[in-house]
Amino acid sequence: MRDIINRHLNLKIRASALCTGAFLCVVFAAPCAASSQKQLDGVKQEISRQKNQLDSKQQNYAVLQKQLKQHELDIAQTANKIHQTNDLLTQITQSITRLEQQQQHLQQQQQQQLGVLKTLINAQYRQGNNSDIANLLSGENSAKLDRMTTYAEYVSKARATAIDALDATQTELQLKIHTLAEQKNEHQQVLAELNQQKQQLDGQQQSRQLTLNKIKSQIHTSTEALADLRSDEQDMLAAIAKAKAQAIARAKAEAAARAKAEAEAQARIVAAKEAKAKAIAEAQAKQLNARYAKMQVPMDGLSSHKGKLVWPLRGPILHNYGAPLQRELHWKGMVISQPIGSQVKAIYSGKVVFADWLRGYGLMIAIDHGKGDMSFYGYNQTLLKKIGDTVQAGEPIALVGDSGGQEQPGLYFQIRRKGTPVDPRPWLTR
Repeated sequence: MRDIINRHLNLKIRASALCTGAFLCVVFAAPCAASSQKQLDGVKQEISRQKNQLDSKQQNYAVLQKQLKQHELDIAQTANKIHQTNDLLTQITQSITRLEQQQQHLQQQQQQQLGVLKTLINAQYRQGNNSDIANLLSGENSAKLDRMTTYAEYVSKARATAIDALDATQTELQLKIHTLAEQKNEHQQVLAELNQQKQQLDGQQQSRQLTLNKIKSQIHTSTEALADLRSDEQDMLAAIAKAKAQAIARAKAEAAARAKAEAEAQARIVAAKEAKAKAIAEAQAKQLNARYAKMQVPMDGLSSHKGKLVWPLRGPILHNYGAPLQRELHWKGMVISQPIGSQVKAIYSGKVVFADWLRGYGLMIAIDHGKGDMSFYGYNQTLLKKIGDTVQAGEPIALVGDSGGQEQPGLYFQIRRKGTPVDPRPWLTR
């Protein structure tokens, strides 16, 4: 858009210059020099007015683009909260289901224990009519008395054990009932929060649409649209080049930090004089290696995985690689359609080197897969990963959106090999 405005400005200035030349001819031909000077001043004023008008239009367009960016960043933040709240809601719902199952089990256990206790109380009651004194006076033989006494003691102990078990079950049951009530209350609160977030998101999307309509009204010709697309692509290439350079610097710093940490761990092992201290140092070194190993991904590039890569999103293809875009421009990636909020997945393992908003592409993630291979995911509603994160194939990295001023939700997906875009289709699973 910037190029178009400048071009329009140059055309206006040239036209004005021609008018100026015509007027200068009049200056030399006309007998009245004062009248010619007045006409010349008028031409200069018109040139100034045209320039100011174009400058104002350019500034207004820049302001609208900034507003669009802010609207889409606000939407991304709210959408991320909704995503997290939905996850929390799922966890609470699962917890409530488990608690209800545990409560039902405890209630059944309680009924069984009550049955056992009732049987023991009845047995003890029947035994109660035969007291020790009564048994002695009855003339029963000692062996039988011993058996009866042993049985009475057994019944008494079993009764005490049953009472203790029943008390424990009742206590646990009351705890589950209390926890369940808390979980259900939290569920209602989270649900109310989710509804508020959705209302906020609706308002933000309406504001975005108003700004988007204003931006569209600023673009009147296909030439202006073409200039915008070229400018957007140049901005993207510059942002990715900068991100790549930062990623290389970050990788060097991380490698140096790891080497230092490993050297210090080995030094502690060597310095340990006692067996116990040495064992502790060796365990710490193993933990350090395990932590770094967990952070590592292959970074072996995409060459050996052609035709095997995970689809970032399954859905109707709106635009294929190489299809006409605007006049002489063609699509350098593909656009896949899916509703807002659908999960976008990494096609292969790698490191996130870019995660930000870009004009024309909206919220975009770029993943470095090593050996000059990178994948790009644009138009997102919100991003689930940040710069420096490692990802695995098939791992969710973003949610489908319409950021970047798109008319409908979808995913812009691109693969670049050594900086050159390639057709993504042959690289994905068939």
